[in-house]
Amino acid sequence: MFVLERFEDAIAVGLSSISIDLAIGGRFQIAKTLSNIGHAYAKLGDLPRSLAYMKRAREAHERYDDQDARADTLLCSAGILLEAGDVDAAHALCADASALIAMTGSVYDMIHERNVRGLLARARGDIQGALANASEARQLAESQGLMSYHAYATAIEAASRVDAGEVHTGVLLARTALGAVEASSSEYGIEVRDLCCAALQKGAPASAGDAYHRAAMHVRQVAGYIRDARLRALFLERTVVQRILAAEAEGPAAGHDPLRRGEMA
Repeated sequence: MFVLERFEDAIAVGLSSISIDLAIGGRFQIAKTLSNIGHAYAKLGDLPRSLAYMKRAREAHERYDDQDARADTLLCSAGILLEAGDVDAAHALCADASALIAMTGSVYDMIHERNVRGLLARARGDIQGALANASEARQLAESQGLMSYHAYATAIEAASRVDAGEVHTGVLLARTALGAVEASSSEYGIEVRDLCCAALQKGAPASAGDAYHRAAMHVRQVAGYIRDARLRALFLERTVVQRILAAEAEGPAAGHDPLRRGEMA
């Protein structure tokens, strides 16, 4: 459900899983489930509820000494805080995750960490740092066959290369990432489209209008999956969603850097 961007359904499945755990007196991966629910609420735009679930997930990892997906919980929390505009708190959680990954050696978590670090670097105006992290994540994800992480890393690198003046490479990467998420489902589908459209707007403006139109169609499709009116309204208020819809409405000139400093909230 999560990969299909049916986030409201993912929450329902997660809550059912917790109910089963409580009914049988178990705690099977309850921290991971709480984290998944929190991440889904973030995708729906309900950041306060999302952060509350992520806090509960981190506490559950501690309380039950549950190390499974602990680094992932920290990194997801960091990504949510970054969207909320709290770059410093996001950086702190990313550092905690890095320490865990250094011990576990998980390549999956390492790729996730590099993506988050790439986004953090972009938020701070460190384009070279963003490039280094995204490029490493892209190559690692490709070697592991992790499509969603690969598309996200490619999009981060695309936007960063255009920013760095490497327009041709950035545009090629943006088109590659767009093709990947348009051909298959990804939980980062909206974020990838946002970054890639911004890269095209700067590097190949003639093709940006069509890319924004396709991205807006996808956003409306995801909104159509949301039955709860409150959650649908929150989803449509997400900054990343509003950027895409506004750019489609206003034309190619409306596109701009989705992670420029001061525009994270």
